[in-house]
Amino acid sequence: MTFDIDQFNVIIAGAAPSDLGDGEVYKFTSDGDDWNFLTGADGVTSRSKTNIKSGVFDVVLKRTSPDNTRFSSLRTADRSTPGGAPFSLLVKDNAGSTVLQSDECCFVGVPEAGESNTEVSTRTWQIKMMNIDTNQMIIGGNE
Repeated sequence: MTFDIDQFNVIIAGAAPSDLGDGEVYKFTSDGDDWNFLTGADGVTSRSKTNIKSGVFDVVLKRTSPDNTRFSSLRTADRSTPGGAPFSLLVKDNAGSTVLQSDECCFVGVPEAGESNTEVSTRTWQIKMMNIDTNQMIIGGNE
């Protein structure tokens, strides 16, 4: 099978980001495991469900991407609006099975920003995804 980034749709606050960086441009990291485990002195292991429904989604943009300004505006709106202004994020692999969605997202902070006179720099925006429907979430591959 062949992975094609053009078939991997990411929609952030209603629009797909453009002018992506190179290499790993999208990455999801859950805030924790599904289960906690405890093994007693007798060797019997028990587990408890954690109910974690959040994580961080990284998006790597080139410095030249207009989405840096759009993301900055979304972040400013969220910080300056009483009660916040969360936005939605949808990840859907049209050539595979990955699906990830949350209607309650916000930026963790501003990305590091370095400049170079010999290459185009990148910005990694971290988006906190809250209340993910974990029963519908699929981290799949290309079938």
